[in-house]
Amino acid sequence: MTIRRKIYTTGAVTFFLFVLIAWLNIWTHQQVISNLRIRDEVSGRLAGIQDFVKWRNGIVRLISDMMASGHVPPFASERLSPPFEWPIRGIDALLKSSRELVLLIEEKARLTDRKEKTFSALRTTINDIYYRLDEKIATVLAGTQIDQVLGKSVHERTSLAPYVLKSLNQLTLVALNSLISNRYTEENKGIVARNNLFLSSQLQTIDEDGSIAALFKELFSQIQLLETLIPDTNRTLDRIESRIAEAKDRFDRAVENTEVEGLVARAESEMGKANEVLKSASRRNLITVVLLLAAVPVLGIMIGIIGLNRLIVGPITQLVNDMKNVESGSFDVRTPEKTHDEIGELARAFNAMAAEIKAKVMEMEQLNQILKESESKYRTLVDNLPQSIFHKDLNLVYVSCNRNFARDFGMREEEIVGETDFDLFPEALAMKYRDDDARILRTRTPEEIEEPYVRDGKELIVQTVKTAVLDEKGQVIGVLGVLWDITERKLAEKELHLARFSLENASVGMFWIDEEGRFQNVNESACRDLGYGRNEILSMRIWSVDTDSSPDRYAQLWRDMSDGEPLVLEATYRR
Repeated sequence: MTIRRKIYTTGAVTFFLFVLIAWLNIWTHQQVISNLRIRDEVSGRLAGIQDFVKWRNGIVRLISDMMASGHVPPFASERLSPPFEWPIRGIDALLKSSRELVLLIEEKARLTDRKEKTFSALRTTINDIYYRLDEKIATVLAGTQIDQVLGKSVHERTSLAPYVLKSLNQLTLVALNSLISNRYTEENKGIVARNNLFLSSQLQTIDEDGSIAALFKELFSQIQLLETLIPDTNRTLDRIESRIAEAKDRFDRAVENTEVEGLVARAESEMGKANEVLKSASRRNLITVVLLLAAVPVLGIMIGIIGLNRLIVGPITQLVNDMKNVESGSFDVRTPEKTHDEIGELARAFNAMAAEIKAKVMEMEQLNQILKESESKYRTLVDNLPQSIFHKDLNLVYVSCNRNFARDFGMREEEIVGETDFDLFPEALAMKYRDDDARILRTRTPEEIEEPYVRDGKELIVQTVKTAVLDEKGQVIGVLGVLWDITERKLAEKELHLARFSLENASVGMFWIDEEGRFQNVNESACRDLGYGRNEILSMRIWSVDTDSSPDRYAQLWRDMSDGEPLVLEATYRR
Protein backbone atom coordinates (compact mmCIF):
# COMPACT_ATOMS: atom_id res chain seq x y z
CA MET A 1 0.00 0.00 0.00
CA THR A 2 1.37 3.39 -0.97
CA ILE A 3 1.89 6.22 1.53
CA ARG A 4 -0.79 8.33 -0.16
CA ARG A 5 -3.29 5.47 0.20
CA LYS A 6 -2.30 5.07 3.83
CA ILE A 7 -2.90 8.77 4.41
CA TYR A 8 -6.39 8.57 2.93
CA THR A 9 -7.13 5.46 5.00
CA THR A 10 -5.85 7.24 8.12
CA GLY A 11 -8.12 10.19 7.33
CA ALA A 12 -11.14 7.93 7.09
CA VAL A 13 -10.27 6.20 10.37
CA THR A 14 -9.70 9.59 12.02
CA PHE A 15 -13.13 10.74 10.93
CA PHE A 16 -14.64 7.62 12.46
CA LEU A 17 -12.69 8.26 15.66
CA PHE A 18 -13.95 11.81 15.83
CA VAL A 19 -17.53 10.54 15.59
CA LEU A 20 -16.75 8.02 18.31
CA ILE A 21 -15.14 10.74 20.43
CA ALA A 22 -18.29 12.84 20.08
CA TRP A 23 -20.34 10.02 21.48
CA LEU A 24 -17.80 9.33 24.21
CA ASN A 25 -17.68 13.00 25.20
CA ILE A 26 -21.46 12.95 25.69
CA TRP A 27 -21.14 9.77 27.73
CA THR A 28 -18.07 10.72 29.79
CA HIS A 29 -18.56 14.45 30.36
CA GLN A 30 -19.68 13.81 33.95
CA GLN A 31 -16.32 12.14 34.68
CA VAL A 32 -14.04 14.88 33.36
CA ILE A 33 -15.78 18.12 34.39
CA SER A 34 -13.97 18.25 37.71
CA ASN A 35 -10.47 18.79 36.09
CA LEU A 36 -10.78 22.51 35.56
CA ARG A 37 -10.40 23.68 39.17
CA ILE A 38 -7.05 22.11 39.90
CA ARG A 39 -5.60 22.50 36.38
CA ASP A 40 -3.95 25.77 37.33
CA GLU A 41 -2.53 24.22 40.51
CA VAL A 42 -0.84 21.25 38.85
CA SER A 43 -0.11 22.87 35.49
CA GLY A 44 3.18 24.22 36.79
CA ARG A 45 4.21 20.77 37.96
CA LEU A 46 3.16 19.16 34.70
CA ALA A 47 4.97 21.88 32.76
CA GLY A 48 8.12 21.07 34.71
CA ILE A 49 7.71 17.38 33.94
CA GLN A 50 7.14 18.20 30.29
CA ASP A 51 10.22 20.44 30.29
CA PHE A 52 12.27 17.60 31.74
CA VAL A 53 10.93 15.06 29.26
CA LYS A 54 11.55 17.51 26.44
CA TRP A 55 15.08 18.14 27.70
CA ARG A 56 15.73 14.42 28.14
CA ASN A 57 14.43 13.64 24.66
CA GLY A 58 16.56 16.44 23.28
CA ILE A 59 19.61 14.95 24.97
CA VAL A 60 18.76 11.53 23.49
CA ARG A 61 18.41 13.04 20.00
CA LEU A 62 21.61 15.03 20.43
CA ILE A 63 23.55 11.92 21.48
CA SER A 64 22.03 9.93 18.59
CA ASP A 65 23.01 12.67 16.12
CA MET A 66 26.57 12.76 17.44
CA MET A 67 26.84 8.96 17.36
CA ALA A 68 25.59 8.90 13.76
CA SER A 69 27.69 11.79 12.46
CA GLY A 70 30.80 11.26 14.59
CA HIS A 71 31.00 15.01 15.33
CA VAL A 72 30.04 17.19 18.30
CA PRO A 73 28.02 20.27 17.28
CA PRO A 74 28.84 23.73 18.74
CA PHE A 75 27.56 24.46 22.24
CA ALA A 76 26.77 20.77 22.85
CA SER A 77 28.02 20.98 26.44
CA GLU A 78 25.62 23.86 27.21
CA ARG A 79 22.71 21.83 25.86
CA LEU A 80 23.54 18.99 28.28
CA SER A 81 22.83 21.18 31.33
CA PRO A 82 19.11 21.16 32.37
CA PRO A 83 17.43 24.62 32.23
CA PHE A 84 15.71 23.96 35.58
CA GLU A 85 16.20 22.47 39.03
CA TRP A 86 14.22 19.29 39.56
CA PRO A 87 14.67 16.55 42.14
CA ILE A 88 14.47 13.67 39.68
CA ARG A 89 16.17 10.42 40.59
CA GLY A 90 18.91 9.39 38.14
CA ILE A 91 19.50 12.81 36.56
CA ASP A 92 23.12 12.94 37.87
CA ALA A 93 23.96 9.64 36.16
CA LEU A 94 22.32 10.89 32.96
CA LEU A 95 24.37 14.11 33.00
CA LYS A 96 27.62 12.26 33.76
CA SER A 97 27.16 9.61 31.06
CA SER A 98 26.09 12.15 28.42
CA ARG A 99 29.09 14.41 29.09
CA GLU A 100 31.40 11.39 28.99
CA LEU A 101 29.96 10.47 25.56
CA VAL A 102 30.51 14.02 24.26
CA LEU A 103 34.17 13.94 25.31
CA LEU A 104 34.73 10.52 23.71
CA ILE A 105 33.05 11.53 20.45
CA GLU A 106 35.13 14.72 20.35
CA GLU A 107 38.27 12.62 20.87
CA LYS A 108 37.21 10.24 18.07
CA ALA A 109 36.55 13.19 15.72
CA ARG A 110 40.02 14.61 16.45
CA LEU A 111 41.64 11.22 15.81
CA THR A 112 39.68 10.75 12.57
CA ASP A 113 40.58 14.23 11.33
CA ARG A 114 44.25 13.67 12.16
CA LYS A 115 44.14 10.31 10.36
CA GLU A 116 42.62 11.88 7.21
CA LYS A 117 45.22 14.66 7.17
CA THR A 118 48.05 12.15 7.63
CA PHE A 119 46.71 9.89 4.86
CA SER A 120 46.19 12.87 2.56
CA ALA A 121 49.79 14.02 3.10
CA LEU A 122 51.08 10.49 2.43
CA ARG A 123 48.97 10.24 -0.72
CA THR A 124 50.37 13.56 -1.98
CA THR A 125 53.97 12.50 -1.20
CA ILE A 126 53.58 9.13 -2.94
CA ASN A 127 52.03 10.73 -6.04
CA ASP A 128 54.88 13.27 -6.17
CA ILE A 129 57.50 10.49 -5.96
CA TYR A 130 55.65 8.55 -8.65
CA TYR A 131 55.66 11.47 -11.11
CA ARG A 132 59.33 12.20 -10.46
CA LEU A 133 60.28 8.55 -10.96
CA ASP A 134 58.16 8.35 -14.10
CA GLU A 135 59.98 11.40 -15.46
CA LYS A 136 63.40 9.92 -14.54
CA ILE A 137 62.66 6.58 -16.22
CA ALA A 138 61.34 8.34 -19.31
CA THR A 139 64.58 10.36 -19.44
CA VAL A 140 66.64 7.16 -19.19
CA LEU A 141 64.64 5.62 -22.03
CA ALA A 142 65.14 8.69 -24.20
CA GLY A 143 68.89 8.62 -23.51
CA THR A 144 68.95 4.90 -24.29
CA GLN A 145 67.37 5.51 -27.67
CA ILE A 146 69.94 8.23 -28.43
CA ASP A 147 72.79 5.89 -27.40
CA GLN A 148 71.33 3.17 -29.58
CA VAL A 149 71.22 5.53 -32.56
CA LEU A 150 74.87 6.32 -31.88
CA GLY A 151 75.67 2.60 -32.03
CA LYS A 152 76.23 2.00 -28.31
CA SER A 153 75.21 -1.28 -26.68
CA VAL A 154 72.11 -0.52 -24.60
CA HIS A 155 70.10 -3.72 -24.85
CA GLU A 156 70.22 -4.30 -21.05
CA ARG A 157 68.84 -0.85 -20.26
CA THR A 158 66.29 -1.11 -23.05
CA SER A 159 64.94 -4.44 -21.86
CA LEU A 160 65.02 -3.56 -18.14
CA ALA A 161 63.35 -0.13 -18.23
CA PRO A 162 59.78 -1.43 -18.84
CA TYR A 163 60.09 -3.74 -15.83
CA VAL A 164 61.26 -0.85 -13.65
CA LEU A 165 58.27 1.18 -14.85
CA LYS A 166 55.95 -1.76 -14.12
CA SER A 167 57.47 -2.10 -10.64
CA LEU A 168 56.87 1.61 -10.04
CA ASN A 169 53.21 1.24 -11.05
CA GLN A 170 52.76 -1.78 -8.78
CA LEU A 171 54.31 -0.04 -5.77
CA THR A 172 52.25 3.12 -6.32
CA LEU A 173 49.01 1.13 -6.66
CA VAL A 174 49.76 -0.83 -3.48
CA ALA A 175 50.33 2.39 -1.52
CA LEU A 176 47.28 4.25 -2.88
CA ASN A 177 44.95 1.24 -2.54
CA SER A 178 46.12 0.76 1.06
CA LEU A 179 45.30 4.41 1.82
CA ILE A 180 41.86 4.04 0.22
CA SER A 181 40.94 0.67 1.78
CA ASN A 182 42.63 1.46 5.13
CA ARG A 183 44.26 -1.97 5.01
CA TYR A 184 47.87 -3.10 4.46
CA THR A 185 47.69 -6.83 3.73
CA GLU A 186 50.27 -9.60 3.63
CA GLU A 187 49.79 -9.70 -0.13
CA ASN A 188 50.81 -6.02 -0.30
CA LYS A 189 53.92 -6.81 1.77
CA GLY A 190 54.83 -9.59 -0.66
CA ILE A 191 54.47 -7.30 -3.68
CA VAL A 192 56.63 -4.62 -2.05
CA ALA A 193 59.29 -7.18 -1.03
CA ARG A 194 59.50 -8.67 -4.53
CA ASN A 195 59.80 -5.27 -6.15
CA ASN A 196 62.40 -4.20 -3.59
CA LEU A 197 64.46 -7.32 -4.37
CA PHE A 198 64.15 -6.75 -8.11
CA LEU A 199 65.05 -3.07 -7.96
CA SER A 200 67.98 -3.54 -5.57
CA SER A 201 69.55 -6.08 -7.93
CA GLN A 202 68.74 -4.58 -11.33
CA LEU A 203 68.22 -0.84 -10.93
CA GLN A 204 71.90 0.12 -11.26
CA THR A 205 71.74 -0.97 -14.93
CA ILE A 206 69.69 2.12 -15.84
CA ASP A 207 70.48 4.34 -12.81
CA GLU A 208 73.87 5.87 -13.58
CA ASP A 209 73.79 8.72 -11.07
CA GLY A 210 71.76 6.99 -8.31
CA SER A 211 68.87 9.47 -8.52
CA ILE A 212 66.31 6.79 -9.42
CA ALA A 213 67.46 4.54 -6.58
CA ALA A 214 67.16 7.46 -4.15
CA LEU A 215 63.58 8.12 -5.24
CA PHE A 216 62.70 4.43 -4.99
CA LYS A 217 64.24 4.37 -1.50
CA GLU A 218 62.01 7.29 -0.55
CA LEU A 219 58.97 5.50 -2.02
CA PHE A 220 59.75 2.30 -0.06
CA SER A 221 60.13 4.44 3.07
CA GLN A 222 56.64 5.91 2.60
CA ILE A 223 55.15 2.47 1.96
CA GLN A 224 56.92 1.04 5.02
CA LEU A 225 55.35 3.85 7.04
CA LEU A 226 51.91 2.58 5.97
CA GLU A 227 52.72 -0.86 7.39
CA THR A 228 52.72 0.54 10.94
CA LEU A 229 50.55 3.66 10.53
CA ILE A 230 47.38 1.93 9.27
CA PRO A 231 47.21 -0.82 11.99
CA ASP A 232 48.12 1.66 14.77
CA THR A 233 45.46 4.11 13.60
CA ASN A 234 42.82 1.38 13.32
CA ARG A 235 43.65 0.04 16.80
CA THR A 236 43.38 3.53 18.29
CA LEU A 237 40.01 4.13 16.64
CA ASP A 238 38.77 0.65 17.69
CA ARG A 239 39.68 1.42 21.30
CA ILE A 240 37.82 4.73 21.27
CA GLU A 241 34.84 3.04 19.57
CA SER A 242 34.77 0.44 22.34
CA ARG A 243 34.83 3.16 24.98
CA ILE A 244 32.03 5.02 23.16
CA ALA A 245 29.92 1.84 23.06
CA GLU A 246 30.41 1.31 26.82
CA ALA A 247 29.55 4.95 27.54
CA LYS A 248 26.44 4.64 25.33
CA ASP A 249 25.28 1.62 27.35
CA ARG A 250 25.66 3.62 30.57
CA PHE A 251 23.78 6.54 28.97
CA ASP A 252 20.91 4.26 27.85
CA ARG A 253 20.61 2.79 31.34
CA ALA A 254 20.60 6.30 32.85
CA VAL A 255 17.80 7.37 30.47
CA GLU A 256 15.74 4.33 31.51
CA ASN A 257 16.35 4.95 35.20
CA THR A 258 15.26 8.61 35.30
CA GLU A 259 12.11 8.81 37.44
CA VAL A 260 9.36 10.49 35.43
CA GLU A 261 6.45 8.09 35.44
CA GLY A 262 5.97 8.35 39.23
CA LEU A 263 5.79 12.15 39.11
CA VAL A 264 3.31 12.03 36.26
CA ALA A 265 1.20 9.46 38.13
CA ARG A 266 1.02 11.63 41.27
CA ALA A 267 0.07 14.69 39.25
CA GLU A 268 -2.64 12.74 37.43
CA SER A 269 -3.93 11.44 40.74
CA GLU A 270 -4.26 14.97 42.05
CA MET A 271 -5.91 15.96 38.82
CA GLY A 272 -8.45 13.15 39.20
CA LYS A 273 -9.36 14.27 42.69
CA ALA A 274 -10.25 17.69 41.34
CA ASN A 275 -12.48 16.45 38.51
CA GLU A 276 -15.60 16.82 40.61
CA VAL A 277 -15.15 20.57 40.80
CA LEU A 278 -15.50 20.98 37.03
CA LYS A 279 -18.96 19.46 36.59
CA SER A 280 -20.68 22.76 36.16
CA ALA A 281 -18.15 23.95 33.56
CA SER A 282 -18.54 20.63 31.73
CA ARG A 283 -22.30 21.11 31.40
CA ARG A 284 -21.81 24.58 29.94
CA ASN A 285 -19.28 23.24 27.46
CA LEU A 286 -21.39 20.23 26.47
CA ILE A 287 -23.52 22.09 23.97
CA THR A 288 -20.41 23.72 22.44
CA VAL A 289 -18.70 20.35 22.10
CA VAL A 290 -21.70 18.78 20.41
CA LEU A 291 -21.94 21.67 17.95
CA LEU A 292 -18.22 21.66 17.14
CA LEU A 293 -17.95 17.90 16.70
CA ALA A 294 -19.66 18.15 13.33
CA ALA A 295 -17.08 20.59 11.93
CA VAL A 296 -13.92 19.55 13.82
CA PRO A 297 -13.58 16.07 12.24
CA VAL A 298 -13.85 17.41 8.70
CA LEU A 299 -11.46 20.23 9.45
CA GLY A 300 -9.08 17.88 11.23
CA ILE A 301 -9.10 15.44 8.35
CA MET A 302 -8.36 18.19 5.83
CA ILE A 303 -5.56 19.58 7.96
CA GLY A 304 -4.18 16.07 8.52
CA ILE A 305 -4.18 15.19 4.84
CA ILE A 306 -2.56 18.48 3.84
CA GLY A 307 -0.01 18.23 6.64
CA LEU A 308 0.86 14.63 5.93
CA ASN A 309 1.31 15.35 2.24
CA ARG A 310 3.60 18.26 3.03
CA LEU A 311 5.56 16.62 5.85
CA ILE A 312 5.81 13.02 4.58
CA VAL A 313 4.75 12.44 0.98
CA GLY A 314 6.60 15.44 -0.47
CA PRO A 315 9.97 14.81 1.24
CA ILE A 316 9.83 11.07 0.56
CA THR A 317 9.00 11.67 -3.12
CA GLN A 318 11.95 14.08 -3.35
CA LEU A 319 14.21 11.53 -1.67
CA VAL A 320 13.09 8.75 -4.03
CA ASN A 321 13.78 10.96 -7.07
CA ASP A 322 17.23 11.82 -5.74
CA MET A 323 17.95 8.13 -5.18
CA LYS A 324 17.01 7.42 -8.79
CA ASN A 325 19.38 10.18 -9.93
CA VAL A 326 22.21 8.60 -7.92
CA GLU A 327 21.32 5.20 -9.34
CA SER A 328 21.56 6.65 -12.88
CA GLY A 329 25.06 8.03 -12.16
CA SER A 330 24.28 11.66 -11.20
CA PHE A 331 25.91 12.32 -7.82
CA ASP A 332 25.44 16.12 -7.71
CA VAL A 333 22.19 15.85 -5.76
CA ARG A 334 21.24 17.14 -2.34
CA THR A 335 17.94 16.40 -0.65
CA PRO A 336 16.54 19.38 1.33
CA GLU A 337 16.90 18.88 5.10
CA LYS A 338 13.85 20.87 6.19
CA THR A 339 12.72 18.89 9.24
CA HIS A 340 14.29 17.43 12.36
CA ASP A 341 12.21 14.26 12.41
CA GLU A 342 13.00 10.78 11.06
CA ILE A 343 12.60 11.94 7.44
CA GLY A 344 15.07 14.75 8.06
CA GLU A 345 17.53 12.24 9.53
CA LEU A 346 17.04 10.04 6.46
CA ALA A 347 17.71 13.02 4.16
CA ARG A 348 20.91 13.93 6.03
CA ALA A 349 22.12 10.35 5.90
CA PHE A 350 21.36 10.18 2.17
CA ASN A 351 23.24 13.43 1.48
CA ALA A 352 26.27 12.15 3.39
CA MET A 353 26.16 8.87 1.48
CA ALA A 354 25.86 10.62 -1.91
CA ALA A 355 28.80 12.92 -1.09
CA GLU A 356 30.96 9.96 -0.02
CA ILE A 357 30.04 7.99 -3.17
CA LYS A 358 30.88 11.00 -5.33
CA ALA A 359 34.29 11.39 -3.64
CA LYS A 360 35.07 7.70 -4.09
CA VAL A 361 33.99 7.75 -7.75
CA MET A 362 36.14 10.83 -8.46
CA GLU A 363 39.12 9.22 -6.75
CA MET A 364 38.69 6.02 -8.76
CA GLU A 365 38.36 8.01 -11.99
CA GLN A 366 41.63 9.80 -11.22
CA LEU A 367 43.37 6.49 -10.54
CA ASN A 368 41.96 4.98 -13.74
CA GLN A 369 43.18 8.00 -15.72
CA ILE A 370 46.68 7.62 -14.23
CA LEU A 371 46.71 3.93 -15.10
CA LYS A 372 45.51 4.62 -18.66
CA GLU A 373 48.21 7.26 -19.15
CA SER A 374 50.86 4.89 -17.78
CA GLU A 375 49.65 2.07 -20.04
CA SER A 376 49.67 4.42 -23.04
CA LYS A 377 53.25 5.50 -22.27
CA TYR A 378 54.30 1.88 -21.89
CA ARG A 379 52.66 0.88 -25.19
CA THR A 380 54.21 3.86 -27.01
CA LEU A 381 57.61 2.94 -25.62
CA VAL A 382 57.33 -0.72 -26.62
CA ASP A 383 56.08 0.08 -30.14
CA ASN A 384 58.90 2.55 -30.76
CA LEU A 385 61.74 0.38 -29.54
CA PRO A 386 63.95 -0.90 -32.40
CA GLN A 387 63.93 -4.39 -30.94
CA SER A 388 61.19 -6.95 -31.58
CA ILE A 389 59.21 -7.82 -28.42
CA PHE A 390 56.70 -10.62 -27.83
CA HIS A 391 54.72 -12.09 -24.93
CA LYS A 392 53.43 -15.71 -24.76
CA ASP A 393 51.16 -17.39 -22.23
CA LEU A 394 51.75 -20.70 -20.44
CA ASN A 395 50.61 -22.57 -23.56
CA LEU A 396 53.25 -20.65 -25.61
CA VAL A 397 50.51 -18.85 -27.55
CA TYR A 398 51.23 -15.23 -28.45
CA VAL A 399 49.14 -12.81 -26.37
CA SER A 400 50.85 -9.57 -27.46
CA CYS A 401 53.80 -8.16 -29.40
CA ASN A 402 55.15 -4.83 -30.56
CA ARG A 403 54.99 -3.33 -34.02
CA ASN A 404 58.50 -4.45 -35.07
CA PHE A 405 57.78 -8.11 -34.30
CA ALA A 406 54.53 -8.11 -36.30
CA ARG A 407 56.27 -6.27 -39.19
CA ASP A 408 58.76 -9.16 -39.50
CA PHE A 409 55.89 -11.34 -40.75
CA GLY A 410 54.02 -8.66 -42.72
CA MET A 411 51.16 -8.78 -40.20
CA ARG A 412 49.46 -6.51 -37.67
CA GLU A 413 49.88 -6.93 -33.93
CA GLU A 414 46.33 -8.20 -33.43
CA GLU A 415 46.88 -10.85 -36.15
CA ILE A 416 49.84 -12.28 -34.19
CA VAL A 417 47.69 -12.76 -31.07
CA GLY A 418 46.50 -16.39 -30.84
CA GLU A 419 49.27 -17.75 -33.13
CA THR A 420 52.10 -20.11 -32.10
CA ASP A 421 55.67 -20.46 -33.34
CA PHE A 422 54.55 -23.34 -35.58
CA ASP A 423 52.24 -20.89 -37.40
CA LEU A 424 55.07 -18.41 -38.04
CA PHE A 425 58.34 -20.34 -38.39
CA PRO A 426 59.62 -23.53 -40.00
CA GLU A 427 58.94 -26.63 -37.90
CA ALA A 428 62.53 -27.24 -36.79
CA LEU A 429 62.97 -23.61 -35.70
CA ALA A 430 59.57 -23.58 -33.98
CA MET A 431 60.48 -26.71 -32.01
CA LYS A 432 63.73 -25.07 -30.83
CA TYR A 433 61.83 -21.98 -29.70
CA ARG A 434 59.30 -24.16 -27.88
CA ASP A 435 62.01 -26.06 -25.99
CA ASP A 436 63.75 -22.79 -25.00
CA ASP A 437 60.48 -21.29 -23.74
CA ALA A 438 59.57 -24.42 -21.77
CA ARG A 439 62.98 -24.38 -20.07
CA ILE A 440 62.62 -20.73 -19.07
CA LEU A 441 59.09 -21.29 -17.70
CA ARG A 442 60.41 -24.24 -15.68
CA THR A 443 63.57 -22.61 -14.28
CA ARG A 444 62.30 -18.98 -14.10
CA THR A 445 65.82 -17.94 -15.08
CA PRO A 446 66.30 -15.23 -17.78
CA GLU A 447 68.48 -16.33 -20.72
CA GLU A 448 70.32 -14.50 -23.49
CA ILE A 449 70.44 -16.64 -26.64
CA GLU A 450 72.02 -16.27 -30.09
CA GLU A 451 69.80 -18.21 -32.47
CA PRO A 452 68.57 -18.36 -36.07
CA TYR A 453 65.55 -16.35 -37.16
CA VAL A 454 63.49 -16.01 -40.36
CA ARG A 455 62.39 -12.61 -41.69
CA ASP A 456 60.84 -12.18 -45.14
CA GLY A 457 62.05 -15.67 -46.04
CA LYS A 458 65.67 -14.86 -45.13
CA GLU A 459 67.62 -16.61 -42.39
CA LEU A 460 69.17 -14.22 -39.87
CA ILE A 461 71.03 -14.45 -36.59
CA VAL A 462 69.35 -12.65 -33.68
CA GLN A 463 70.22 -11.96 -30.05
CA THR A 464 67.22 -12.94 -27.89
CA VAL A 465 66.62 -12.22 -24.20
CA LYS A 466 63.85 -14.35 -22.68
CA THR A 467 62.46 -14.22 -19.16
CA ALA A 468 59.48 -15.67 -17.27
CA VAL A 469 56.55 -13.31 -16.54
CA LEU A 470 55.14 -13.47 -12.98
CA ASP A 471 51.82 -12.22 -11.64
CA GLU A 472 51.31 -10.30 -8.39
CA LYS A 473 51.35 -13.58 -6.42
CA GLY A 474 54.66 -14.69 -7.94
CA GLN A 475 53.08 -17.33 -10.19
CA VAL A 476 54.46 -17.86 -13.70
CA ILE A 477 51.93 -16.70 -16.30
CA GLY A 478 54.02 -16.60 -19.49
CA VAL A 479 57.32 -15.75 -21.15
CA LEU A 480 58.56 -12.38 -22.47
CA GLY A 481 61.16 -12.08 -25.23
CA VAL A 482 63.19 -9.24 -26.75
CA LEU A 483 65.24 -9.86 -29.91
CA TRP A 484 67.36 -7.86 -32.34
CA ASP A 485 69.25 -8.62 -35.54
CA ILE A 486 73.01 -9.28 -35.08
CA THR A 487 73.65 -10.85 -38.50
CA GLU A 488 75.89 -8.01 -39.72
CA ARG A 489 77.80 -7.97 -36.45
CA LYS A 490 78.47 -11.70 -36.61
CA LEU A 491 79.69 -11.38 -40.22
CA ALA A 492 81.92 -8.47 -39.24
CA GLU A 493 83.36 -10.46 -36.34
CA LYS A 494 84.11 -13.32 -38.71
CA GLU A 495 85.81 -11.01 -41.21
CA LEU A 496 87.80 -9.37 -38.40
CA HIS A 497 88.91 -12.77 -37.17
CA LEU A 498 90.06 -13.70 -40.69
CA ALA A 499 91.89 -10.36 -41.06
CA ARG A 500 93.66 -10.82 -37.75
CA PHE A 501 94.65 -14.33 -38.72
CA SER A 502 96.12 -13.08 -42.02
CA LEU A 503 98.01 -10.31 -40.18
CA GLU A 504 99.58 -12.60 -37.61
CA ASN A 505 100.62 -15.21 -40.20
CA ALA A 506 102.03 -12.80 -42.84
CA SER A 507 105.71 -13.40 -43.76
CA VAL A 508 106.47 -9.68 -44.13
CA GLY A 509 106.50 -7.08 -41.39
CA MET A 510 103.14 -5.27 -41.02
CA PHE A 511 101.99 -2.62 -38.55
CA TRP A 512 99.30 0.05 -38.05
CA ILE A 513 100.03 3.65 -37.02
CA ASP A 514 97.47 6.30 -35.99
CA GLU A 515 97.41 10.00 -36.85
CA GLU A 516 99.77 10.90 -34.00
CA GLY A 517 102.40 8.33 -35.01
CA ARG A 518 101.61 5.74 -32.29
CA PHE A 519 101.83 2.04 -33.12
CA GLN A 520 98.37 0.46 -32.80
CA ASN A 521 99.16 -3.12 -33.92
CA VAL A 522 102.15 -5.08 -35.20
CA ASN A 523 102.74 -8.68 -36.34
CA GLU A 524 105.51 -11.09 -35.36
CA SER A 525 107.46 -10.55 -38.60
CA ALA A 526 107.77 -6.80 -37.90
CA CYS A 527 108.85 -7.47 -34.30
CA ARG A 528 111.49 -9.87 -35.56
CA ASP A 529 112.76 -7.44 -38.27
CA LEU A 530 113.01 -4.49 -35.82
CA GLY A 531 114.37 -6.50 -32.90
CA TYR A 532 111.79 -5.32 -30.34
CA GLY A 533 109.13 -7.10 -28.36
CA ARG A 534 105.45 -6.49 -29.22
CA ASN A 535 104.74 -4.51 -26.04
CA GLU A 536 107.84 -2.36 -26.58
CA ILE A 537 106.79 -1.35 -30.10
CA LEU A 538 103.18 -0.60 -29.01
CA SER A 539 104.58 1.93 -26.50
CA MET A 540 106.65 3.78 -29.16
CA ARG A 541 106.06 6.23 -32.03
CA ILE A 542 107.19 5.82 -35.64
CA TRP A 543 110.06 8.29 -35.43
CA SER A 544 111.61 6.20 -32.61
CA VAL A 545 112.51 3.49 -35.17
CA ASP A 546 112.40 5.45 -38.50
CA THR A 547 115.61 7.52 -38.71
CA ASP A 548 114.22 9.58 -41.63
CA SER A 549 111.01 10.51 -39.80
CA SER A 550 110.05 13.27 -37.38
CA PRO A 551 106.72 14.59 -36.03
CA ASP A 552 106.52 17.28 -38.73
CA ARG A 553 107.54 14.96 -41.57
CA TYR A 554 105.04 12.35 -40.38
CA ALA A 555 102.29 14.95 -40.21
CA GLN A 556 103.01 15.89 -43.84
CA LEU A 557 103.02 12.21 -44.77
CA TRP A 558 99.58 11.80 -43.12
CA ARG A 559 98.21 14.72 -45.13
CA ASP A 560 99.59 13.18 -48.32
CA MET A 561 97.65 10.00 -47.59
CA SER A 562 94.39 11.85 -46.96
CA ASP A 563 93.19 11.29 -50.53
CA GLY A 564 93.14 7.53 -49.93
CA GLU A 565 95.83 6.68 -52.45
CA PRO A 566 98.66 4.33 -51.31
CA LEU A 567 102.21 5.69 -50.99
CA VAL A 568 105.41 3.74 -51.73
CA LEU A 569 108.32 4.97 -49.60
CA GLU A 570 111.87 3.97 -48.72
CA ALA A 571 112.92 4.38 -45.12
CA THR A 572 115.81 3.46 -42.82
CA TYR A 573 114.73 1.71 -39.62
CA ARG A 574 116.77 1.50 -36.43
CA ARG A 575 117.01 -2.00 -34.93
